Amino acid sequence: MLFLISGGCLIALLAVLVPLLGLKIAPASAADSLSSTQTVQMPLTQTSCPANGTARAAVMRPVKLGKHPTIVYVYNEVPLNTTIAYGHLKLYDVTTGQKSVLVTSGLSIENAQVSSNGQWVLFLSQIDPRGDRQHESMLQLIRMDGKGLQTLYCLPAGVVSRSTNIQWSTDQKSVLISTDDNTSTSTVTLLNLTTGKLTTELKITDKNYYYSGLTWLDHTRAYIVRSGRFGPVPPIVLSILDTAKYNNPNGSNLKKVLEHSIRFSYLSLDSSYNAKQLFVGYCWMVGANQPFDTTISVGPATGGTQKTIYHQAPTICVQQLRAVTSQMLLMTVESVNIHTNAYNNQLWKMKPDGSGRTVLFNLPKNATTYNMNVYTQFPWSNVSRDGSMYTLQTSNQNSTLQTLVFGSLKGGIPTQFAYTSRGSVDIVGWTSWK
Repeated sequence: MLFLISGGCLIALLAVLVPLLGLKIAPASAADSLSSTQTVQMPLTQTSCPANGTARAAVMRPVKLGKHPTIVYVYNEVPLNTTIAYGHLKLYDVTTGQKSVLVTSGLSIENAQVSSNGQWVLFLSQIDPRGDRQHESMLQLIRMDGKGLQTLYCLPAGVVSRSTNIQWSTDQKSVLISTDDNTSTSTVTLLNLTTGKLTTELKITDKNYYYSGLTWLDHTRAYIVRSGRFGPVPPIVLSILDTAKYNNPNGSNLKKVLEHSIRFSYLSLDSSYNAKQLFVGYCWMVGANQPFDTTISVGPATGGTQKTIYHQAPTICVQQLRAVTSQMLLMTVESVNIHTNAYNNQLWKMKPDGSGRTVLFNLPKNATTYNMNVYTQFPWSNVSRDGSMYTLQTSNQNSTLQTLVFGSLKGGIPTQFAYTSRGSVDIVGWTSWK
């Protein structure tokens, strides 16, 4: 989970813990298997909202993928001089440079994520209140060939969309839906995609804290984070929710994993590739004369003592950390020259023991920040299925410009492939297509 705290206020939560199935899926082996499946025709599917308080089972048939590394991304379009907006899911073929629209739905698309097999995208589509005042957004599913658009569940009006979070398990059977009313009550609901059953796992009323699902540890256990609603921001508390057991919705069954300060700092966490260890990247913003103090540590994945594997001050701030392969950590970094006060953006790769640090690019900051996937952090959320490339989002603090870039994990200047100064662009993940 990435946090940026400034003036005692929580500004962003932009990363998530990602243990997968007890171990992470190797990008290379995943890429080898993606194109082996044959396409099965999709039956008719429904896009209207199910009855309030109910959900539909997902209708999923396999599709044959391809060999070209392809980035799935969101383009939320806000045309000039109109009162409408459009949410687009798009594909960018890195091999050919061609773009295509996968689906257009709602006023905007948020919380989009690619399935572990690369064949599907799950996402939230914002509903236009002029046509439906009862619902906030639709949980929808689309196959990678643009077939089978279906609405599985509709979130009721009144939930705070910026606090909504969905997390899809890697067996593609379960979705955790986290919502909050922004005043006192957090709800975490489990949707069984096979049956369409909804189960309230947590419903906690707390005026000081809110609770949200982060990611799945395995097929039944998920990470939950407790965060402060107001400043000065208290430490986050990370816990495990076991959906296979009875859970008292008041949270008494949560197993505490970690408690960590986040004030005036960046905090980023990820499991090791075998999900046995937990990496913690922590950058404390000290002050003008010594701006940064960064520590990377590792400990047991389910909680315990952390051991420092890398430390640097005062010129380096590790902002986001991912364990993207069994032998590679990937990090977005801000560096500063304390003599000239010049700031740069960097991307690092490093071995899990803290050795082998390599700077993949080093670019003047110019009010621009580089961000990893804000919705998920599976290996394919930022790194291609063959493990050779990455993708990042940039945003400029002095303008509304957002861009998406990709680059080689061998290093070099990244290539821009999408941008907008109105609306937004966000990374969804990698698949293989064509």
